[in-house]
Amino acid sequence: MGLEEEAVISLLQGVASDHQIRSAFTRGSLRGAIYVEGVLDANTTFLLSSIPGIIRKQSGIVRHAINPSDWVKLLTMKDPTTVVKACQWVRVRKGAYEGELGFVTHVEAWGARVLVVPRLKAPTPRAATSLKRKRTPIKPEPSLFDPVTFSTMFQREPKLHYNGSYTSRGLVFHHGLLQLNLDLHSISLNSARIPSRILKVVVNDGETYKDRDDVAVSIVRVDGVVSIRHYVYNASRCLPPAWVSLRRPNPTRDNGLLVVVEGEHCGKRVRRIHHRYSEENGNKQVLIMLAVVEKVGGAPDILTGEQLELCVDSLCLASETKEEKKLNANLMSSLRESARSKRR
Repeated sequence: MGLEEEAVISLLQGVASDHQIRSAFTRGSLRGAIYVEGVLDANTTFLLSSIPGIIRKQSGIVRHAINPSDWVKLLTMKDPTTVVKACQWVRVRKGAYEGELGFVTHVEAWGARVLVVPRLKAPTPRAATSLKRKRTPIKPEPSLFDPVTFSTMFQREPKLHYNGSYTSRGLVFHHGLLQLNLDLHSISLNSARIPSRILKVVVNDGETYKDRDDVAVSIVRVDGVVSIRHYVYNASRCLPPAWVSLRRPNPTRDNGLLVVVEGEHCGKRVRRIHHRYSEENGNKQVLIMLAVVEKVGGAPDILTGEQLELCVDSLCLASETKEEKKLNANLMSSLRESARSKRR
């Protein structure tokens, strides 16, 4: 709930018989104003000036009259920067999943239902708690929801529903993904879509797929349901999320095409330049220096000039044809040689 909603609730709670107010509301997709239908006499003006959140100046409350011909339009207007539709990729802007890529499944008057890869924090044993100043918390690793793993980690069984979803203490999971209910100002539309049919994953179902690490998949929506599809020739097969895990690059030697799978750069195609070792708060990690590229059909990739530095957890190996590998064999040579010379 934002300041606008709180202002409307406070106003309606304070309305009495001597206030000539017929209605008051706010548009969830528009911020910075509330809308009041009524007669703006001395009693109503005094009431509005006492409502928290309403801007007041020396001349009185800040207000603008709306032409009666626009009243009906007011009920349906939307901020163009917050218009989203189902089946769109968006980026979460606020909260614990800030910067993560999400997939919109439903759009409601209050906002949108968005699916993200869960980052579930394991409970901390009481013996491990301390009154000392805490270090900056480490962000949990992204991992698709698995009911068995969840039960072991949190010591409680998630409830399975008829539609295949799971719930537990307010959390809702669909096909391994966590459902977030977000207002339209908590998501951004300027996200790059994850490229289709290029992610490399490891698949293990114990039978047909036994830790296969060469499977290329796409993430698509089939019959209203988000699905991980493995394409073989002209046919495709749906892979349950519990079978699938992303195939991460080796930071010191994987020089093929990669895809950023989390954070503000999610969806970008990149190639490795070099790597370096970093230590922060006692945690050691390898950071990969990357060049952002754009794919061009039948030609070498184009170097955009943008460079990133990410850890392996933010990346996934991508699938390339033999022809694509051949076209890009020498694309990164100068950048890698320059990086090596600087480290000497």
